[in-house]
Amino acid sequence: MENTSLKTAIFPKSYENCTNLESIVLSNNKLSMITSDNFKSLTSLTKIFIDNAELNSIELNAFINLSKTLQLISLTSNSLKSAEFLSTMTNLLSINFDKNKFKQLPTEIIKPGQIKYFFFRNNQIDIINEFSPLFYWTKTNLSDIEIYLNNNPFDCCESRWFIRYLTSPKNLVKDSSNLTCALPKIYTGKRLIDLHVDLMDCSNGPFYPTNVHLSKLVLILLCFTGVVIFILAVVGGTLYRRNKFDFRRRRGYESIQGDSLLG
Repeated sequence: MENTSLKTAIFPKSYENCTNLESIVLSNNKLSMITSDNFKSLTSLTKIFIDNAELNSIELNAFINLSKTLQLISLTSNSLKSAEFLSTMTNLLSINFDKNKFKQLPTEIIKPGQIKYFFFRNNQIDIINEFSPLFYWTKTNLSDIEIYLNNNPFDCCESRWFIRYLTSPKNLVKDSSNLTCALPKIYTGKRLIDLHVDLMDCSNGPFYPTNVHLSKLVLILLCFTGVVIFILAVVGGTLYRRNKFDFRRRRGYESIQGDSLLG
């Protein structure tokens, strides 16, 4: 297998005709972006290594010409926050995002395709809940995937679903025993698998509204508004009937008084 290492921050034209390359290494350089033109002539690649670079952006179709051949991509020690390009990879088996800047698991992995190995260690992922790709994985009964999440700053009070998930038979996180809490302070350093969700004290921690919280708040506001409208309608109706009755009584009294004077 031919392996090519490039230590420059650009893609040299001398490699545009290297259509038979199977592996390419672009690590340890200042490459900040990958575009759809960079790999369009390298159609036989099965492995790409771009570790310890300065990547902060990868275009959606950056690897589109390699979608049928590419099996492994290693992108460790970069500044990536998203992974839109994964939606175009049909035969990829392994993707390594260790030491990047992901704040949550990317939505593109909800449907993992052929990928069996995901690495998101040493990122900035703090919340994993029922809106994460892991939740959808449980609904499709996936069982042959491995995902690694060690050294992320988990907010354990906002990741209680995830804590339950780690102790379930459907858990696909292979380094579960190493995951620890960063927040709240009462649980800092505690292993997630050692926590009992039903006994956790999250009353004093910061509140981070989720979609579930917002939905409940909207429902409460709608109910409260409905009750207020109902009360106002009842009170308004009662006052209207009372005023109407009082008006009739006054008119009746005046009519009788007038008749007696005429008599």
